[in-house]
Amino acid sequence: MNYITHETHPLSPKGCIVTWASLEDYLSDADIVGNRGFGIPKTKQMRRPAPKVLDYMDKYNTLLNTSEFISSRVRSWDISSGSLDIPQYLSGEPEYFSRISYKKGRDVRIVFSPEVHVTSDSESLYYRGAAILSLIDSLESQGDRVELWLGWDNSVGGKRYESRILAKKTTELLNISSLAAVCCDSAFIRTCEFNMIQHFLPTSGGSVGYNAGITLQGDVTLSGRYSEMHHFDTLDSCKKWIDNIKEKLSTSEGNLQ
Repeated sequence: MNYITHETHPLSPKGCIVTWASLEDYLSDADIVGNRGFGIPKTKQMRRPAPKVLDYMDKYNTLLNTSEFISSRVRSWDISSGSLDIPQYLSGEPEYFSRISYKKGRDVRIVFSPEVHVTSDSESLYYRGAAILSLIDSLESQGDRVELWLGWDNSVGGKRYESRILAKKTTELLNISSLAAVCCDSAFIRTCEFNMIQHFLPTSGGSVGYNAGITLQGDVTLSGRYSEMHHFDTLDSCKKWIDNIKEKLSTSEGNLQ
């Protein structure tokens, strides 16, 4: 198979973490695994653009044109260049000149677990996937380099499984067509990931257990919880989520939910 690592899960000695270096490698392995109870993997469809997602991306273009990227500002003082700091000058301080620089061009890791597919509204799944791709697009347009990981987590009988798929490297520009289907289509989980779970973590009765909590962390992490889905009810709420993440990225270093 094409995965690059198959290691013991640190929180479950009988479990495992499986990592793929590319989406293509993962889909190729999904073809090898085949039908193990949750349908034949629809990997051909996953390799083609999803028209509905592309339609949503077109809608986002108008909204994103009104969305400003908020950079953190750094002010430094110098005696030779920049703008004269008038308040300091009037207070009797030396003629210091202030210079404002903007932090840009950081590397951003996004970890996306596209869960909650069974009972969630299909429109919300499309909105959420399109929001992720729009966030990447707007970050890269500002000079940031974005790495996207897709991942799932599962626990059956105390055994934990986690998949980690490097869907986009920081050195690659966003290709919406190659990611549209897998970021938004619930069939990706039912026919690919569920079968993969049964392959690496034998289950009984056709069950794939429950979400245990993804351990892979990023600058932005969407864990796949139901509680996160309210961000993706409408285009406006998606835009608000995008703006909020961009602002937090510019002012903090920690993990963002």
